[in-house]
Amino acid sequence: MKTLFQKSVSLRSLLVASFLLGTIVVSQALAQDPSTQQQPTQTQPVQTQTTPQTFGDGGMETLFGEKAPFVFVPTLKATSIGDRWGTMLGVHGGALINKSILVGLGTYWSLSNTAINMGYSGLMVEYRYMPHRLLHVGGSLLVGYGGASVTYRNNSINFNPLGIIENVGRLFSPQFFVLEPTAFGEVNLNSNLSASLGASYRFVTGMQETLSSSTTGLTNQNLSGVAVNVGVRIRIE
Repeated sequence: MKTLFQKSVSLRSLLVASFLLGTIVVSQALAQDPSTQQQPTQTQPVQTQTTPQTFGDGGMETLFGEKAPFVFVPTLKATSIGDRWGTMLGVHGGALINKSILVGLGTYWSLSNTAINMGYSGLMVEYRYMPHRLLHVGGSLLVGYGGASVTYRNNSINFNPLGIIENVGRLFSPQFFVLEPTAFGEVNLNSNLSASLGASYRFVTGMQETLSSSTTGLTNQNLSGVAVNVGVRIRIE
């Protein structure tokens, strides 16, 4: 026969178990009720900054790799013009491809000569072998047109500092065809500056050799000549 204490303990245990069971059932019912489910919050998409692809990146295949820097080379020439020695000043420049090949334009004009003013301009292609080394060699070829005029009056030297302007006019009224190969050595002063020393030969053809022009020295042979060249190469990224 159970005592009153045992009956109260059994009743208390039954009430606790009933309460726990009811809590579990209500929780499950609320979880399955769509009206009580929390709606998912909308999150803003994360914006990531993407760097645009440039030449040389994996997104684009190119023939020459990264964009080519620009190079220009002011040059002073000591050369024979009309059987008389003088100086020529000029510049060539263009895009540098694969760090070794320059493709661009060149223009040169006589700065001082006792007999003739001459100038020519044309397309320029240049190659340097192993340009990353301190000392290296290279060569170039200019193909273009030019013109000349007689200035000889006496033995005084004629200066022509504005010859580049005359060369612009000669492009529209050329008198001869010119081909000038050059070989040079170069030393790197820093990553963007080099100095060069070289020699070239100017082949002139197509000059109209009339009797009057032959007597003044405007002939293919007299306008052709060897030159010693000193230049400074400037590279612009």
